[in-house]
Amino acid sequence: MPFYLYSALDASGKKLEGTIQAQSANEALHSLIVRGFRTPKIVGEKAGAATTAQPKQVIQATPIQINVPAAAPAAQIYRSRKSSDRERFFLFAQIADQLRAGINPAQAFGELARTYKGQKFRDSLAMVAAAASEGRPISDVLALWPDLYPEHVVGIVRAGEVGGFLPDAAATISEQAMNAHKFKRFHWWIWVVALNAISIPMVFMLRDALLAGWDAAEASPDVVTGTKNVYATMGRTFLWPWLPILIGLVVVALLLRQYFSTRPVRHFRHEVGLRMPILGGRARNESVTVFTWVLSKLAKGGVPPFRSWEMAVDSVPNLAMQDRLRNAGVMMNEGTRISDVVFNSKLFPQEYAPAVATGELTGDISGALDRLSQISRTEYEAGTVKSKAFTSSLGCTALLITSGIILIVLTLTCDRALPERATRGTPLDPNSSYNQD
Repeated sequence: MPFYLYSALDASGKKLEGTIQAQSANEALHSLIVRGFRTPKIVGEKAGAATTAQPKQVIQATPIQINVPAAAPAAQIYRSRKSSDRERFFLFAQIADQLRAGINPAQAFGELARTYKGQKFRDSLAMVAAAASEGRPISDVLALWPDLYPEHVVGIVRAGEVGGFLPDAAATISEQAMNAHKFKRFHWWIWVVALNAISIPMVFMLRDALLAGWDAAEASPDVVTGTKNVYATMGRTFLWPWLPILIGLVVVALLLRQYFSTRPVRHFRHEVGLRMPILGGRARNESVTVFTWVLSKLAKGGVPPFRSWEMAVDSVPNLAMQDRLRNAGVMMNEGTRISDVVFNSKLFPQEYAPAVATGELTGDISGALDRLSQISRTEYEAGTVKSKAFTSSLGCTALLITSGIILIVLTLTCDRALPERATRGTPLDPNSSYNQD
C-alpha cells in the first residue's frame, strides 16, 4: 500500500506531520479522523516510508472540501440522491449504538464514513466527523445535505446536542424512520391498483385489435394470408394510437411523482394529509409524540421554555404541523409558560394543558411532558392500525371498480362483435366461404 504525507492538529492544538499507509487518500484521511486528529490534510503521496521528500501535490480526499473554516460550509448546499427511510433507519441505529457505547462522535462518524459503500453517505459522514473533531455542531453539517437528512432529522439532532441526549435523539430518528418504512411497505398493493387502472386502456387496445383482426380475416382470400393479415392488423391497431397514449400516461405519472416529492409540494401534501380522515389523526399524533418527547428532554436539560419550543418544532416530521406549532409559539418569551401556549394553540387534546400546568407547578415539567408523549405514542400506534384498515378498504374498492370496468368492456365487446360477424359469415361461422376454402 502507498504511503501518504499528512498534516493535522492533535487534541491540544499542536501541529503534527507524518506519513500514514492506506489504500487511498480517502482511506488515509478517514483513518486520521478516526484517530481523533483535527483538520487533517493529505498533502502528498510517497512511494516508501521515508518522510524527507517534498510533497508532490495536494490531494483532495473527497470531491467536497472537508478542511474548511467553521463558517464556510454554510455557504454551500450539497445535493445528492434522496435517502430512504430504510437507509436512515440503519444509519442512525448504528450512530445510537456507538454513542451509547461511549465512542466519541468524531470517531463514530469517521468509522461510518470509512465503512459505508455509498459515496453520498461517505462524504456527508466524513464532513460530520471533521466537524465533530473541531467541536462544531453536527446538526449544522447535516443541514448542508437536505436530500440525505430531512429537516426533522436535523432538528432532532440539534435538540440532542443542546439538551445532551444525542444518543437518544439518534435512536428516535431510527425508530421514526423504521415506522415510516413499515407503513409505506404495507401499501405495496397500491401499485397493484395502479397497474389494474392502467390495464383499462389496454382493454380498449385489445378490443380494437380484436375487431380489426376479425375484419382482416373476413377480407383475406385464404387461411395463410388471413392469419398474417390478422396478426399484422392487430399489431398495428394495438400499437397505434393506444400505446403512445399509455406511454404518455406513465411518463406523466413519473413526472408528477417527482414533482410531488419537492419540498413546496411536500408541504402541501402534508397539509392534505392532516385534513384526511383517520390518516390525519395518525400524522397529528406522530407529530405530537415527537414534539412532546423533545420538549421533555430539553426541559430536563435545563433549556428555557421558549427555546425548547422552537427546537421541538423543528423536530416535527410533518411540515404543515411544524408551521402550526411555530405560529402557536411565536409570542413566547422567557416568562411564557408552556401550558398557556398548549392551551391557546388548539393543536393538542384538551387534557394536555392541565397536565403540563400541573408539571410546572410541581416542578416536574419534564415528567409531565414525557407522560404526554407516551399517551400520544399510544394514540399514534392505534391510528396506524386504523389507517392501514382504512387504506386497505379503499384499495379493495378501487380494485373491484377497475376489475368491473374491464369485465364490462370485454363482455360488451364480445356480445356486440360476435353476433354481428356471425351474420356476415366470419371465420367463426362454420358455413362461411372462408372456412370452406
